[in-house]
Formats: sequence, C-alpha cells, structure tokens
Amino acid sequence: MFQKNIASNLESNRSSKKYKRWFDFATKTKDDNNNVNDFTEFTKDKVFSEVIKRLRRDKLTDDDIKYIESEEEHIKLTQDFYLKQKLQLDEREQEGIYIGVGIGVDKGIGIGVKKEKAKNKAEKNKMIKNMESKGLSVEAISDLTGLSLEEIKNIKADD
Repeated sequence: MFQKNIASNLESNRSSKKYKRWFDFATKTKDDNNNVNDFTEFTKDKVFSEVIKRLRRDKLTDDDIKYIESEEEHIKLTQDFYLKQKLQLDEREQEGIYIGVGIGVDKGIGIGVKKEKAKNKAEKNKMIKNMESKGLSVEAISDLTGLSLEEIKNIKADD
C-alpha cells in the first residue's frame, strides 16, 4: 500500500524518475512466477543487473530458500495474528455498543417510568383537589378513588 502510494506520486515528479524505476522494479519482484524476461528493461543498468543476478532463484542455496520460506511463513503468521486481533477487537467493540445501547434503553425506561409516576401523581392530586372543592370528605374520596387515606394525605402533603 505504502509503496503503491509513493510510486504513483513519483510519476508526477520528474526529478524522482530514478526512484520510480526502483519502485517499479520492487513491484515486479513481488511476483513469485517471474522469469528473466520480465526484467529486460532493467538489464542495461549495472546496479539492476547485479540485483537481478542476486535475486535469481536458481542461484539460491538451500539455506537461502529456507530463510525466504521462513520469512514468508512469518509474514503470513503475523498477518493472521493481526487479522484475528482485529476481529476480536471488532467483536468487543460491537459487544460494547450492544451493552451501551442496553444501558441506554434501561435508563430511558427508568426515566419514562419516573415521568409517568410523576404524571399520575399530578393527576391524582388534581382529582383529589377537584373532589375536595366539590365538598367531598377524605373518606369519600378514598371510597371513590380506591386510594387509602394515607395515600391521599401523602399526595396532598407532597403538593
């Protein structure tokens, strides 16, 4: 990714032409199925010719091949580890969001219940005052509303 971004930016900068060739070369070397013909444009350059000679697979020793394979395996294991960690992190993030939403819903319900209780209490208080203004006794209000005498006194006291 980084190399691609640099290589594409180099195209717009004429003074960076020699660097662009190196990035082009590096990009070509990433292909495991390369052959000598893929690098003909670089063979005229002395430095590139030496690099090509050193990169030829048929010139590698068994130790070189083992080293390359172990590096490739290490890169794969590192990428797998990273992807697993990212997946776990994403799962934990989703779990956190789910828990957060649940807490928010619970708080919302709690607020709604409190508001409804306050509304009901205000309505009961209004009803009690209305009945008292009509001349009804506390006992009669209790009989009509189903509220105990104690509840009626508490509602009136909180007002």
